Amino acid sequence: MAHTAIYSTARWRALPRDYCAVELLLGAAAGPCSGAIHRHHVDPDDPDSRTLPACAGHHSRLHVVVRLLERGRRRECPHPHRTRESREACERKLNRAA
Repeated sequence: MAHTAIYSTARWRALPRDYCAVELLLGAAAGPCSGAIHRHHVDPDDPDSRTLPACAGHHSRLHVVVRLLERGRRRECPHPHRTRESREACERKLNRAA
């Protein structure tokens, strides 16, 4: 509930919402914009963090990009393995090929 007061301040409402950062960065790969443009917190746990404008349709894609960047470039094996060692060997092979 504490975040609500922060988001309803005049300073928060005055932030520009005239373009979608996802569309600007990813272009046609992101698909068309849709919905109202909102402000997305770069760090959702810190209400004073920087924000990016994103349309409602692309807002969830920002979360996907952040998760991918946090996970790094390491690829995880998509199929089941019987042992932990076989999974690790498969992932080593996947990441060596990349």
